[in-house]
Amino acid sequence: MAKAIILAVFCDHPAARKCCLCGSACPQCFTSEVDFAKAPVGGTMQMRTPGNIAAKKEVSYLLHGLKCALMYVWFYVLMFVLITVLKYVLIIVLMYVLINVLKYVLINVLKYVLINVSMYVLINVS
Repeated sequence: MAKAIILAVFCDHPAARKCCLCGSACPQCFTSEVDFAKAPVGGTMQMRTPGNIAAKKEVSYLLHGLKCALMYVWFYVLMFVLITVLKYVLIIVLMYVLINVLKYVLINVLKYVLINVSMYVLINVS
């Protein structure tokens, strides 16, 4: 058995199975059949059957579908919130820029008009 383990460690699995010389041994761990674990006593452990595994896979698919649906909803809620917030932020920023631009233009136009009108009045009056 020790020679089989050494061969298995050095990745020569076919040689390790041949060296083990027990046909009913586990091909992975070389444990003989008499040393295998006994079947569980009724009710202590559930045996793995294709039906049990299939049911677990079905639940797994349902959970995966639910997770995808929740991520889809979360994405659209997040996008709705972001679009709404960005819309209001952009409106506020644009309003601020427009107000400042209009204020600057009106102040400069008024200055220009007042200066020209006052110069015209001073020149014509005197």
